[in-house]
Amino acid sequence: MKKEMKLIFSDGKIYLALLVMLLCFNGYSIPIWIEIWDWDFAYRESALQLTIGGIIVAGGAFAAQAVLWNIIAKPCDVNIYDYLVIDFADSCIYNSWQYILCGLPIYIWMTLMIAFSGGIWAIVGVTTAVYVRDKLMVLVIPSCIYYLWMSGLPHAVFGRTFPFPASLYNDSLTWALAGKAFLVYAVLAGVSVFLYIRKLREIACNG
Repeated sequence: MKKEMKLIFSDGKIYLALLVMLLCFNGYSIPIWIEIWDWDFAYRESALQLTIGGIIVAGGAFAAQAVLWNIIAKPCDVNIYDYLVIDFADSCIYNSWQYILCGLPIYIWMTLMIAFSGGIWAIVGVTTAVYVRDKLMVLVIPSCIYYLWMSGLPHAVFGRTFPFPASLYNDSLTWALAGKAFLVYAVLAGVSVFLYIRKLREIACNG
């Protein structure tokens, strides 16, 4: 699996994909910025708001998005400009973090968690690839798993509430929810790695 992951990052297409994701992020932020660019400074959205407003899934693209909007827009210094305070829930881990270094802990956490989640889904994709030779299906199957999870299928099947795939970087994240999300992702990664190794052994034995 390590070899496959190296091949992924040695292919220039992944960097093109990150660029596309960055453009997708800005599908939200750029229209908002154009609309408010001539407003009074006090009423413009902050860099933090413009950064997290268009989250999808790509750690590198999110980091680039954060850097871009902290250059273009007003940094989210809520200690100076109290009107920039984002109304997170009291239990949300970001609520207190927005007061630290213009929300730097939020940027770092979201970047790491988006990358972490993307890494787990990459493992799912690599595992799918050893079972299914059709390249299109290698993309479709992990996407179907993701959206079935998002639609609440685990709750319907098991009768228990599961964190959503994007829970680790959602703007309502709590420590309790983070723990559950890490557990679910650990199970997903564990099952994927098990199936991957099992299939490789089968191929090695049978050719």
